[in-house]
Amino acid sequence: MNSQRGKAGTQHRLRAVTSTDGVTAGYFPFPHEFLSRVATRVISDVRGINRVV
Repeated sequence: MNSQRGKAGTQHRLRAVTSTDGVTAGYFPFPHEFLSRVATRVISDVRGINRVV
């Protein structure tokens, strides 16, 4: 395995939620342009991450 890559099967997740009461939460609908920029930055800047899906 390439030393630049993470372990096989390892997953890292980014999740944003909204909440008005601190107890219940809903997902936050990020614009696709923002998600594209974040994915590019993660792949470029975070060691061990080689793809974002």
